[in-house]
Amino acid sequence: MAKHLILCDCSNSQVLDRDGLARAVGLTCSRVHTALCTSEIQAAATLMSGGETIIACGQEAARFADLAEELGAAQPLCVDIRDRAGWSDDAGAAPKPGATPKMAALLAEALIAPAAYKTIDIVSQGACLVIGRAAVALPAAEKLAGALAVTVLLTDDGDTTTGRRVEIVRGRLKRAEGTLGAFRLHFDALEMLNPGGRGSFGFFAPRDGAITDCDMILDLSGGTTLFPAPHKRDGYLRVDPGDPLAIADALLQASQMVGTFEKPLHLVLEPHLCAHSRSGQTGCTRCLDICPTSAIRPDGDHIAIDPLVCAGCGACSALCPSGAIRYDAPPLDHTLHRVRVLAETYLAAGGEAPRLLVHDAEHGAEMIALAARYGRGLPAATIPLAVEALAGFGHAEMLASAMGGADRLALLDFADPDALCDHLYAQTPAPLSAEPVLTMGSRRQIARIAGKALLASTAGTGIGSGTEPVPLPAGAPYGAVL
Repeated sequence: MAKHLILCDCSNSQVLDRDGLARAVGLTCSRVHTALCTSEIQAAATLMSGGETIIACGQEAARFADLAEELGAAQPLCVDIRDRAGWSDDAGAAPKPGATPKMAALLAEALIAPAAYKTIDIVSQGACLVIGRAAVALPAAEKLAGALAVTVLLTDDGDTTTGRRVEIVRGRLKRAEGTLGAFRLHFDALEMLNPGGRGSFGFFAPRDGAITDCDMILDLSGGTTLFPAPHKRDGYLRVDPGDPLAIADALLQASQMVGTFEKPLHLVLEPHLCAHSRSGQTGCTRCLDICPTSAIRPDGDHIAIDPLVCAGCGACSALCPSGAIRYDAPPLDHTLHRVRVLAETYLAAGGEAPRLLVHDAEHGAEMIALAARYGRGLPAATIPLAVEALAGFGHAEMLASAMGGADRLALLDFADPDALCDHLYAQTPAPLSAEPVLTMGSRRQIARIAGKALLASTAGTGIGSGTEPVPLPAGAPYGAVL
């Protein structure tokens, strides 16, 4: 059954070209509603009951999901075309086509089937270690005791008589390793609480070389983090002990970390391509140097990746000069397919000189939403592409997306949405100068294909002759290990 596109102009705050979108995306469109999530929600219910629907609204996705569940209808695909396109200073600028080409591109990109991820099961049985001073750690542990098996590692000599629903130990934590469901901790001078006797509880004799396992760690110590990039370590919750709201949030998160979870296998490693070492001679350490979680370690002449510790940032894959590490969640060809659909739909709908704004799914998306609601919004020719891992958008993706001419790539680092908009509106997009090419193969092959296409388009620009190589800066990840 064909999908039906439901449109809403959000209280007349954006201009929607119903016929133009229908032609560009090839979908049957509803009339343009004005208050689909409130006074016209019955119209949404009627359309949703008739089959698969796409709702051009991202803000109220939860409301429409609940409505579909009530109706027993298929869950609608909710796509934000308002913040990313409709709310813009030049969205309706005549005689240009305004925001319609970008809206069409965003809708077409949303229709692409999600990439299939390989996953691994992680099992957490609810064994939790809480670390901190008695006055903070014990009350927190008591709150978790009903849902988890809790042990408290005290960092002081505080009162222990209030914590009998949990196990209490003291000791020197030498090393911690692992991730959710598989933490291993090494202690010296480990003391177990002695619950017998009158007065304050004492502790048994200390023991060195103790090893214990747990499924999650709630670190309320306020000290040095146990892991690099702690926010990327599944199952490790590090919280400021002086922030009650943060502690409450961490307690809720910890209580939900019980069961079997699917973790994506972000990377594929082909050791025979690895340039890390040969015959004891180090040739490359890029992945080792860049990994924020230390999931990569030397392994003879090659490297090894711990898939449970890997947080999927993609930086290693983007920097790997040999193609030994391949990002697979999603794979490269899926990302390039999204870029191609955005560009082709935008141009076919009458758009001109498109620019791709690649951003992460959290900070970048929030910046765009704030810029749209309170500022100028994105220019009509700036098409956003959300990716899970911004660091994974590497040379191959950049070369394949930057179709022609000089100054096609820029790194934007703005904390202020208005500053971002001012910068984008101040730029004048250059017309596309390279002929589109079909990018297929590995990351290295795609980089070569795109590089040749771009090089041919630079004749007469001062960058190169169109046939001669372009000099690269020192440290560029191209070349050979001698």
